[in-house]
Amino acid sequence: MMRYFGIFGLLFLFTACFKGESVDLIIHNAQIHSGNRYDHVFEAMAIKDGIIVELGPEREILNKYRGTSIDAAGKSIYPSFFDAHGHLFWLAEKKLTCDLTGSRSMNEVINRLEKYRAQRNPSVIVGRGWDQSLWTDKNLPTNEALNRIFPDVAVVLYRVDEHAVLVNDVALQKAGIDADAFIEGGQLLKKSDGTLTGILLDNAIDLLKNILPKTDNKAMKQAISELQDELLEFGITDVHEAGINLDQLHLLQEMEKEGLLKISIYAMLFPGKREVEFARNEGVYSSDHLLVRSFKVIGDGALGSRGACLLHPYHDAGHTHGFMLIKMDSIRKIAEVALETNYQLNVHCIGDSTNRQILKMMVAMTQDKPDHRWRIEHAQVVNPSDLSYFDGTGIIPSVQPTHAVSDMRFVQARLGTEREKHAYIYKTLLDVAKILAIGTDFPVEHFDPFLTFQAAVKRKNAAHQPDGGYQIQEAISNSDCLKGMTLWAALASFQERSKGSLEPQKLANFIILNQPLKENLDYTKNYVISTFIRGEEVFKFR
Repeated sequence: MMRYFGIFGLLFLFTACFKGESVDLIIHNAQIHSGNRYDHVFEAMAIKDGIIVELGPEREILNKYRGTSIDAAGKSIYPSFFDAHGHLFWLAEKKLTCDLTGSRSMNEVINRLEKYRAQRNPSVIVGRGWDQSLWTDKNLPTNEALNRIFPDVAVVLYRVDEHAVLVNDVALQKAGIDADAFIEGGQLLKKSDGTLTGILLDNAIDLLKNILPKTDNKAMKQAISELQDELLEFGITDVHEAGINLDQLHLLQEMEKEGLLKISIYAMLFPGKREVEFARNEGVYSSDHLLVRSFKVIGDGALGSRGACLLHPYHDAGHTHGFMLIKMDSIRKIAEVALETNYQLNVHCIGDSTNRQILKMMVAMTQDKPDHRWRIEHAQVVNPSDLSYFDGTGIIPSVQPTHAVSDMRFVQARLGTEREKHAYIYKTLLDVAKILAIGTDFPVEHFDPFLTFQAAVKRKNAAHQPDGGYQIQEAISNSDCLKGMTLWAALASFQERSKGSLEPQKLANFIILNQPLKENLDYTKNYVISTFIRGEEVFKFR
C-alpha cells in the first residue's frame, strides 16, 4: 500500500512541477505572428503582470503554466498596431464641428452647414474636411455662396489637409483681414480684380485665431475618450501624435491622472517658447501612457492646395512653386535645441524642395549622433538625386500609404507625368532607408489600418481602384507594411525594447484578427476580434 502512495506522491510532485508556474493569462490554439527578427509563428503565449513570459508550442505552454486561458480557435494574432502619424486633437475638434468629409460639391457643403447651424446655432460656424478634388469643379472654391447664405455669421471651413481654409466676408472682417495683408509662409488668394476669394493658405490661417470659438477641456476630453475607443476597435493601441502644444500635453496628463487614457501616445511638441522650456527642464518625459521626446516642424504646405514647396513650378499653376512655412535658419535653431535636449526632430516635408533642404540639414547636423532617429514626415515628393540622404544616415521616412490612393485624383495635374514618378515612392524609400514608419495622418485619411495595408501592398483604395494598382512598382510587401505599423513604428519612437513585437519581456499588446494578413486576401474584409493592452482585453467584437 505504501508503495502505491509513493508512486502517487511522485506523480503529484511531477505534475505540480510541470504545471507549477502561475501566470495571469494563457493564449493558445492560435497562430501568433511574433514580428520578431525571424518572423516566428507560435501556437501559445503566457502572460504575467502585462508582460509576455514565454511563447512556444501549445502543449508545452499549457503544461508549463497555469492561469486563465483563452482558446483563440486557430485565429491569427499580431502585435497591436501603431499609427505613426495621426492627430488626435485635430480629429477631436472635427467631431465637435461640422463634418464636411466626403462632400461632393459646394452645394452639399452648404446643405451640411445649414443643418449644423439649425441644430447648434453657433456664434461661429466651423467646418472641417472639404476636398475640392472630389467635386466636378476641382479648382479651390471662392466664398460667394457662403456670403449669400450666411451674411450675418462668420464661417470658417478647413480643407481636409487643414492647409487651406475657406471663410466668408464676415469672418474676414471680424479677423481684420484685408487684401493688402502679407504673411510669411502663407497666402491670401485673390480674384483677378484683386479682391479676396476667401481662401487662406497655411500660415495665413493663423490670422483667424482670435475669432475662433474655444473648445472647453471637458468636451475635448470626452471627444478624445470616444476616439480612443474607436482606435481600439481597429487594433490601434499606440499613436504618434504629430504636433501638439504644451496646453494639449497638460490635458493628456490630466486624462491619464483621471484614468481616461487607454492608448499610448508618443507626442511631438510644436517648438514654441514654452515647449522648448519644457524640453530643457523636463528632458525626456515618460509615463505609463505618454512619451515626449520630439519636436514637430511643419516645413511646407500640401499638394492639394498647392502649398507644398517644389523645386520647379506646379504643372497646373506655372506661376507658383509653393512655399516654405518657416525659414531654414529657424529650423536649424530648432534642430540645435533638439540636439541639446536629446529630442527627435520630425519635419513635415511634402514638396521635393522641402525634402531636399531638410534632408541636407539633417545629414549635416547629425553626423556625430548615430542614433538620432530624426524623421521626415510624409516624404511625399522626393527627387531621385536626394534619395542618398536616407542611405545609412539614420533618417527615418514616416509615410502614409492611403495618401497615395487619395491624392492620385490630382497629383498628375499638380506635378505632371514625369514628377509624379517621384511621389509616394514607398518601396524606393524602404530600399534605401531600410525602415518605414507607417501611419495615416488621420483625420486627413481614416485610421483604418486595413485600408493602409490595401494602399501600401496593393496600391488600391477601399473601392479596389485603380485596376492594377496606382504606381504598383512602389508597392511594399505585406510583411514590411506590418513592420511599419508595429516594430518599425516602435523603433521610430524609441520604444522597440517594450513594444512592436511579441517577445518575452515585452508588453502583451496584441490583437486577434478574423483572418490573417495576407496579400492574396481582401484586406478590406478584415476586422479585429479582440484588442489587448498589457494582457487586458480592452476591445471585443460583438
